[in-house]
Amino acid sequence: MDPADGFRRICAALPIPVLDAGAWLLAWLWWWLIPIRRREAQQNLLSALPEHAADGGRRVLCRMMHDILLSYLELCRWDRLHVGVQGGEGLRAQAGPVLFGHLGAWDVGLLAIGDTVPTACFLRPPADPRARRFITGLRDQHDVVRLEAGASLKDADALIKGGRSVLFVQDQRFNRGLEVEFFGRPALTSAAFAVCVLKDPARRAWTAATWREGPARHCVRIDPFPLPPLTGDRQEDVRRITQATARWYEDRIRERPHGWLWLHRRWHLPPGQPPAKKPPDSSVAPGKT
Repeated sequence: MDPADGFRRICAALPIPVLDAGAWLLAWLWWWLIPIRRREAQQNLLSALPEHAADGGRRVLCRMMHDILLSYLELCRWDRLHVGVQGGEGLRAQAGPVLFGHLGAWDVGLLAIGDTVPTACFLRPPADPRARRFITGLRDQHDVVRLEAGASLKDADALIKGGRSVLFVQDQRFNRGLEVEFFGRPALTSAAFAVCVLKDPARRAWTAATWREGPARHCVRIDPFPLPPLTGDRQEDVRRITQATARWYEDRIRERPHGWLWLHRRWHLPPGQPPAKKPPDSSVAPGKT
């Protein structure tokens, strides 16, 4: 038997409280013994939210790691998960671009949205072939169309016109993105969501926030995207919408700091590469997760 398959079978047989305790143990081991990218996470958190400096961010970051680990263990027990989706009726009535991100158990949220409405998402498959088979298999089972390498905004536009909403993940660095303010610092951000929104003036844009309410209990809330005032100048409007996406992420992260993936090198500019001065062409695929 493949060791990965054996591990998934063991997880599928264990009660949720045991998986929860195991995730806490692994989170503490990460903090104290195997601090992979812990310093990066601390720098990100304390630069953005210095009020958590008293314990070096330990409480927030350990809970972050616990929630990430538990969410992937929970994928082996989908039959035991309770995921409430709020606001899905609006998205069912009018498909459109959806601002999504590394909030809460994002893979659980993605699958729950796929169960609620026809969904697609720009995604980067896991590098490990065994993890890739498992994750992509789940996404296929939940009717999530995967926009992977080679997919473009034209593909997304065609899916939306066909009645399938497309999720855009814009809370990680995109080296060809626009420089917008995120927690008071410049951050390169994909303009793909903004370009997609502006393709059709009648198109409604949405947001989808995911958060954990407890072991095996999650919520997804779908709301209309708060579109900023537009000027009619495409370049300026793309920038305004992209800045508004950063503000939306920032607001959600302030609500639940432990619920965001602080491990990203979100604010780092690539060496020797200046930020983009204008929005990318609509044929360029956005950043993927």
